[in-house]
Amino acid sequence: MQDDFLIADRRSRRIDFGAWMWVKCAVFFIGELAALFAASGYSVRHYDLSYLGIARCTSFFNPDLDAALEMCSPLFMAYNIGLILFGLFVVFGVLLTWPLWPRNRLATLGLGLYALSGIGGIVTGAFPVDSGLWLHTAGATTTFVAGGLAILLIGLSVRTEHASLSVYSLITAALVLGAALLYALGLYLGLGRGGMERLAAYPLVLWPIAMGAAILTGWFRPLRSEELAYG
Repeated sequence: MQDDFLIADRRSRRIDFGAWMWVKCAVFFIGELAALFAASGYSVRHYDLSYLGIARCTSFFNPDLDAALEMCSPLFMAYNIGLILFGLFVVFGVLLTWPLWPRNRLATLGLGLYALSGIGGIVTGAFPVDSGLWLHTAGATTTFVAGGLAILLIGLSVRTEHASLSVYSLITAALVLGAALLYALGLYLGLGRGGMERLAAYPLVLWPIAMGAAILTGWFRPLRSEELAYG
């Protein structure tokens, strides 16, 4: 019995460390803000997030403004590193908090997709749009689509254990997937191209921060110690 509780304690500490990984996803916002303040003339409403990660001054055609724009991002490394770290924290958070989640297909598939979303973030940051367009696009698409679907499935998987977090997850998934689709279709609804992309990206980044905080505070802790011991 004592061994069981020791196992449960180790797994609980592992879960807490994973939750901290998710809270640290806030590094994305730090990287974005640093690059944003250094990029003269950058428009949050009209410019893509990816413009902050370009390694050299480049001319882009912006369909929102129907014009070619010259863009420079002096602190491009801050944005790209923030994005890579975000992806790493997502993946490690999934691996470390795995014992916490319900034993059902929805949770398993959702967590797998969420790890894939994190890998997409790593690829997106490692290959800026001006030096690896196809890999960057594939990584960003994976991040949004896999991330939105993952949060949807995870939200459904915890609907009996924690209804409020389930509702929050479902709303987040709807925002991410809906805004990403509108962005891809060029339907910006007055928000601008950059505004619509951020409507998809920000909830996607905020979700692991909120979930990590919920785990650390004990607000979301569906499995008891004996379940952790045998999980």
